[in-house]
Amino acid sequence: MAEILNILYVVGVVLLLFGAAIFVHEFGHFWVALKRGLVVEEFAIGFGPIIWSKEHDGILYSIRAIPAGGFVKLPQMLTSEAIEGTADSAEDKGKEQGEERGKVEERGEEENNNEGSPEPLPSVSPLSKILVAFAGPLMNVLFAVVIAVLLWQIGLPRQVNEPVIGYVASKSKEYDIGVRPGDRIVGVNDNPVEAWQDVVYAVLDSTGSTVKLKVEREDGPHTFDVPAGTWDGGIRRLRLNNQDGLVVGKLGEANQGGLFADSKLEPGDRILKVGDQKVYSQYHFLDLSLAGPGSQKSFTVVRDGKELDVPFVTPEHPRVSVGGVPEPEYGTWDLLLGKIGWDLEPLQSTPAMDADMWPGDIILSANGELVTTVSQFIGIIRASDDKEIVLEIERTQKVLKRVEPSGNFFELGEEHGIITGDKAQITAAKAPDGLEVGGEYFVRVDGDKVYFHKTFGDATDASNTVAFTTKGGEVHFFAESTANEIRTVKITPRDGRLGIALAQPIGLIFSSEPIRYVEQRPGPTPMAQIADVLDKVAITFKALGRGKESGVGAKDLSGPIGIFGMLSIQVNTDLRLALSFLVLLNINLAILNLLPVPVLDGGHILLSLVEWVRKKPVSVRVQEYATTMFAVLLLGFFLFVTLADVKRVPLLHDIFNRDTQIEQSAPGE
Repeated sequence: MAEILNILYVVGVVLLLFGAAIFVHEFGHFWVALKRGLVVEEFAIGFGPIIWSKEHDGILYSIRAIPAGGFVKLPQMLTSEAIEGTADSAEDKGKEQGEERGKVEERGEEENNNEGSPEPLPSVSPLSKILVAFAGPLMNVLFAVVIAVLLWQIGLPRQVNEPVIGYVASKSKEYDIGVRPGDRIVGVNDNPVEAWQDVVYAVLDSTGSTVKLKVEREDGPHTFDVPAGTWDGGIRRLRLNNQDGLVVGKLGEANQGGLFADSKLEPGDRILKVGDQKVYSQYHFLDLSLAGPGSQKSFTVVRDGKELDVPFVTPEHPRVSVGGVPEPEYGTWDLLLGKIGWDLEPLQSTPAMDADMWPGDIILSANGELVTTVSQFIGIIRASDDKEIVLEIERTQKVLKRVEPSGNFFELGEEHGIITGDKAQITAAKAPDGLEVGGEYFVRVDGDKVYFHKTFGDATDASNTVAFTTKGGEVHFFAESTANEIRTVKITPRDGRLGIALAQPIGLIFSSEPIRYVEQRPGPTPMAQIADVLDKVAITFKALGRGKESGVGAKDLSGPIGIFGMLSIQVNTDLRLALSFLVLLNINLAILNLLPVPVLDGGHILLSLVEWVRKKPVSVRVQEYATTMFAVLLLGFFLFVTLADVKRVPLLHDIFNRDTQIEQSAPGE
């Protein structure tokens, strides 16, 4: 019940805050229009079908179904009718906005010939149009300033996200030039940084193949030129991870084969060191723990408030394996083009497909170096600069082929019938005797037998194992490929990737630590808050302008779904964070609405300036065509960013459900 009430509270506050930003914008248009003597037909919050309305003094006040904006209907100006639609024809609009500006004699003659028709509306001066259009963005700015002043007085939680490097792959260029886990970044290209988010924005705003990092460590400050780029098709960033939490959440069962399942770690342990080396991230911990198979190690942990050492023997077989070899697929737009007859270029096979790698292949070494963790192997691939890599792998599976329909056996797992050393699921409507439909089993092939294990264990354990014979093709026969065959594979990465999913049975899950905030009171000054927003907006626009180098495109922008999602997260954490986000939202609304694009306020201002210079208005037909065209483009863009937002919903959901912790700042901070 409490969860339902919380969701209702969050939804209600989000709609109220977003609605407030829309309301003040439209009220600016509305108030100035009335002051300048313009006729106002409707004041609306939202688009689409009306869900509530009331008429007062000839003005319709309405709330509409789609809470993605609003409008004030002004018949003497081209407004959002291009989107909303209107009962008036283009000819009627021409009479209202063009013909009434004709000669007095012509107007009088027209009125005499059309006695009983509505009286034409008076023309509006360019200055009035400019003031009405500018009033909306101005109100958003004033609203942002009011909120910023309030936050300055009541304080603002600040996220604690220290710019400490958590992981550097041992074979990476970053490691070669001297960057190490635990380094604290204090400057990027001579700009000071205080949080990891500052590092992200500074790198995004940089140019060139490297950025200058200034870091501090125990032996003093260091400066490095670190590679930056759009790795793996993402936005421009460093190939360095931030530090993360190392609190043990759950350990796997020892008989399920997890590498840490039989360790002496316990849930709740906070890991500090491996041996005498401090640990800064989960990847860092795995690299240190699994290096040197068979060696004795110890973990320094905090358990029940006390430090203690936990012994650990590094497993002999790290078992980094190929979890899958996904085939290339056409994107959504390519599929749509294909459906309308567009000739699509053939998809290129991945390096893993060309090298005949299979799911379940265990990667033993790369260029002669023992592979111990997934992150270490990825570092080796990236460091290769797309040059050929020689892998030694162990093939652990055989390919199943159906001989004939069988009364007691049905296809397992993948459509192609690949059985691997990992779990397979019974997906058929009927299961063989001794197995359960939907059940997952470890599968092992030994001669003419196929063994299905409930848990990873000994095949001789009758309570754990169900076996089937393969003789005579009664169930399946197997291809000639031999299980546990050691193979040498030569493979050339493409753009730093092989085209495989990697897996490793860790047997250890770290718990998600709360997102920490420290309350800052008084909060940042209004000037500092506005300056921070403008800085982020400038970085975003510059990144969009050089999208090829920054990797930023329309896919990275947010529409109403993304805005509602972020507002929901902030409201669920602390209302002051939501108000801070509202400062950013209002400044963004003001800037975007002032863009000189028809449909937006900046477009109205531009057309009014042209009218002022020409001493006559732009043709109504030209205005309508331009407004309609840009309205269609705007709706298309709106749809695109909405689809991108939908893909981010699972991430937003995870962030929404994470625990948070707001701490009081110490005196003097």
